[in-house]
Amino acid sequence: MRVHEEQNITHNKPAISNRKNVLLLIILAFAALARVYVSFFTSLPSMHRDSADYFKQAEAILQGDYINYFPNGYPLIIAITDWLPGNFTPNWMLWLNILMAVATLYFVYCICKILFRNDWIALLALAILAVLPTQINLVRWLTSEVAVTFFLAAAYLLYLRKKFIFSGICFAMATFIRTEMIFIAVLIIIYELFQYKRLNFRLSLAVIFPLLLVGLWCKKETGEFAISGHGRVNIMYAITASGSDIDWEYIDKHPEIKTEKQAVDAYFDHAKENPAQFAKQKANNLWEMWGVPSSADGSRGTASRIIITLSNL
Repeated sequence: MRVHEEQNITHNKPAISNRKNVLLLIILAFAALARVYVSFFTSLPSMHRDSADYFKQAEAILQGDYINYFPNGYPLIIAITDWLPGNFTPNWMLWLNILMAVATLYFVYCICKILFRNDWIALLALAILAVLPTQINLVRWLTSEVAVTFFLAAAYLLYLRKKFIFSGICFAMATFIRTEMIFIAVLIIIYELFQYKRLNFRLSLAVIFPLLLVGLWCKKETGEFAISGHGRVNIMYAITASGSDIDWEYIDKHPEIKTEKQAVDAYFDHAKENPAQFAKQKANNLWEMWGVPSSADGSRGTASRIIITLSNL
């Protein structure tokens, strides 16, 4: 009797595995279709406030120049798509966003399989991300969020598979797109140092070397060793930011603030001199990030606000 039961279990395993694979394909197909729809078949815009700067920096790269404002990782991707046939770079970028978004979902599925050792948990995580409104909505914007998430997910999956050189390169690319992502790579390197009492040289060098090349590229073109040059601007905007209320002319009002260090000093001076106002500003910023208000330009409707808030929860 037990032999028959074991045989049945053995025969059922391929069937269960096939069902999981079919479900995986269905979820990924639905995710792709949802992202194609929101990108091409709605009246929603694709150009964000920052998109023009990204395209301007991409054009500079194509002309052999270098603009040290936003990190040039995303502009570099735009520049590469500009080589594709036809004058359809924004459309190519939307298709690339969709491909990267769907690939990211698959990476998350693989990561969950490794971490939880359970296909069903991985499929559940995949299904949630596939239908999450914020994740679908991000794909239509020609901004760096989708690309940086793609490289971060790829980096972590490769790290879990002990492909440290390729993982480090992906972490470096994520940092080249959004500089703050360097902290994730640093945390993993520090974790390994404490956990295994040794430095992961392959991962560390694979992160550092590409970024060193980027910094040298920037220095050659601008005279400044940097990965990005918009830190001063962001810090100055943060001084006045209170939810959707941001003084976009603050930089022009304070031409004396010329360096990132001076901007940081001004930020903390504001916090010390106006602690109550500073605390209120941070609370309003957090409220805005949760998606509850109507957004900075007042275009977020009630339904969108409810969906975004529930998604964040």
